[in-house]
Amino acid sequence: MLEFSNLIKVEPTCGDNSKFYKFIADSFSYVSQLTSDDGSSYWNCDKTIVIDRPDESVRKFFSIERNAIVTIRRSDRTEIRIGTRDIPARVQISSNLTSSNLIIKCKMLRDPLL
Repeated sequence: MLEFSNLIKVEPTCGDNSKFYKFIADSFSYVSQLTSDDGSSYWNCDKTIVIDRPDESVRKFFSIERNAIVTIRRSDRTEIRIGTRDIPARVQISSNLTSSNLIIKCKMLRDPLL
């Protein structure tokens, strides 16, 4: 089983390309699944991760789905990128009282864990 760092980096693909967001997550596991649909296959990389509650401006920005590239790091410092510039992940934040959910929706043509 792969171990992941609890630091998640989200880079929106629209607007200012130098802007990115970092979130602290609770412990999580991540597994992408090969899925076939209408004659084609893709890797389903959907995941909801519990994160510390970000600032209000960040919550407001991600209150609707945004195109982004999500980067998570394994314990051996290998970076795993979910989404690409061509096929970005859709990212949204749903907030609770003390924490938030980082909702990632992404279909990829190759397994991001390889």
